[in-house]
Amino acid sequence: VGAKTASSQEVLAMKVSGKQPEVDPVTGPNVTGITIKKASAMLGEGTLQVQYTYSGRTLKIRMGSEDYGPETILTGDAQNVPIYRKDLAGYILVDVNFAALRTNSSYSDTYTITTPKGNLIPNFEGYVRPM
Repeated sequence: VGAKTASSQEVLAMKVSGKQPEVDPVTGPNVTGITIKKASAMLGEGTLQVQYTYSGRTLKIRMGSEDYGPETILTGDAQNVPIYRKDLAGYILVDVNFAALRTNSSYSDTYTITTPKGNLIPNFEGYVRPM
C-alpha cells in the first residue's frame, strides 16, 4: 500500500468447464467455429449458455435462465470478439473461424463458470526493510 505497482501480466478471469481459457482455449461440441478465450469475472459463477443462430450468423450468451444479451453478428474471421450478457457488464471473448460456422441449423453449448482457485505469492524482490 502506498507504493507504485505495475504489472505486464494478465489477470486470469473465470474458468469455463474446468479450463482456464486464457491458457487452454475452450471449444464446445455443438457451436463450431467459436473458441472461448476469456470469461469475464462479471459473469459470476453459474451456467453459461452460448447460442449460435445460423440464419443471421449471430452469437449471444446468457447466464442461467436470464434473458440473452445482445446478438453479435459474425461477418468473418476475427479474434477477441466480445459477446455480452444482458447487463452489458459480463462478457466472453471468442475467436471466430468463419468457415467452420454451421450453415444448416442453430446450436447452443452450455458451460459451467467457476472462480479459479490458487495461491497468491507476493514478489518481494527489491523490497528493503528500514532499519
